[in-house]
Amino acid sequence: MTAPDKILTAVTCAFGVATAEISGKSRLRHITEARQAAMLLMRDFAGMTLMEIAAAMNRTHPTVIHGIANARFLIGIDIPFTVCFHKARCLLVSTNKLLHEKEI
Repeated sequence: MTAPDKILTAVTCAFGVATAEISGKSRLRHITEARQAAMLLMRDFAGMTLMEIAAAMNRTHPTVIHGIANARFLIGIDIPFTVCFHKARCLLVSTNKLLHEKEI
């Protein structure tokens, strides 16, 4: 499972949206916020470049820049978004710990 797949799985669990919705064209707020959270996690957690994120999310480079900036803006001022974002991040951290423990 690749890093973008792990991130999308964690985001779908935390935000309660389907992977197809995140990759789709919907502009509904709860879906776009989940999509933007995934972009931010791909950038910060996986260290992906903006072009790699754009390719993984079927978006353009400027869309990714806007999505990441908006996700950073929402953290701290939008409580439901912040809670879901941190839940997704915690899922990723715990998944990585489990994977590393299995390798040892």
